[in-house]
Amino acid sequence: MRLVQRFRLIGDRFGVLAILALAAITRLWNLGNPKTLVFDETYYVKDAHTIWIAGHELAWPKNADEAFNSGDVSGYLQTPEFVVHAPLGKWIIGLGMQLFGPTNPWGWRIMPALFGIASVWLVYLVAKRLLNSHRWALVPAFLLAIDGQAIVVSRTAILDGLVTTFLLLGFYFLLRATSAFKPTPWLLLMGVALGAGAGVKWTGFMFLGVFVLYFVVASRWNFRGLWAIPAALATYLLTWTGWFVSGG
Repeated sequence: MRLVQRFRLIGDRFGVLAILALAAITRLWNLGNPKTLVFDETYYVKDAHTIWIAGHELAWPKNADEAFNSGDVSGYLQTPEFVVHAPLGKWIIGLGMQLFGPTNPWGWRIMPALFGIASVWLVYLVAKRLLNSHRWALVPAFLLAIDGQAIVVSRTAILDGLVTTFLLLGFYFLLRATSAFKPTPWLLLMGVALGAGAGVKWTGFMFLGVFVLYFVVASRWNFRGLWAIPAALATYLLTWTGWFVSGG
């Protein structure tokens, strides 16, 4: 019985840390391979590179991937690129490229990998509040840490893992706000998180609408839950600053 209690004590103290370590290993190990652009990295990595140069995405000639993969990242054009997603995710990917170099695949993927690890932590926090149990919260966190699709998305310089992290953060703030159903800073933080999510992919606005509606209805028509909307819109507009201040 004492042995069981010891294991429980160790799990309570170090369980989430062990899961985060597992998430870090599965997402960071050999992150630089493959050494070429894969899947939609062909769009987001090159956009991330030019957005840090010009403040907005610049176009590339056809078949630019071969030169980019070989280390020539100067082949972009001076004309703007057609984009289908808001720019925040590309700013975030580009930050890793600024830190590790635009020719380093590790630089392309480090920020999505860190966001993927953060998602595991957020799932733990969300589950802990929903289940009111530290131990049971370890289960969904562990499952996300080893989930194949989550690992692949986190190891690829695309937007899906980034927007997921912001949406999870917004949901966590919603749970904090609904603990007393009072207008608190948690609502504003929820708006900021979901506005940032929309700044990665516009689906963030769908979650904003659902979360605000839930708060208003569940709080018996406390319309102060609408506070989250201007916070989200302001955050979203800030993600376009590069476009506003550049002339291209």
